[in-house]
Amino acid sequence: MMLYDHQHFSSLTFNKVHSWIRIFTLLMVVFFLLLMALMVFTPWQQTSTGNGTVIAFDPNDRVQNINSPIQGRIHQWYVRDGSVVKKAIPLLKSLIMIRSLYID
Repeated sequence: MMLYDHQHFSSLTFNKVHSWIRIFTLLMVVFFLLLMALMVFTPWQQTSTGNGTVIAFDPNDRVQNINSPIQGRIHQWYVRDGSVVKKAIPLLKSLIMIRSLYID
């Protein structure tokens, strides 16, 4: 079945496509179809492995060590790094876990 008719479109006889162009075009189409199929079935890894230390970018999410004679846990911070504070304003709310060693 012909897509075009030379009798009705006589100018088409002057526009012949060379056979090497058809072969090249067919090879390119097959290459891109194989490439797309390869990309669909390739497992994409979203993570990577490595050695090192993981830190939080936000200073409020980082572990903050405080030296204290009594063990306890900080429940809530009322200030952040770089905050200007005034006298008698609480800095944190702590839940102190007192051991029997400290009780008289």
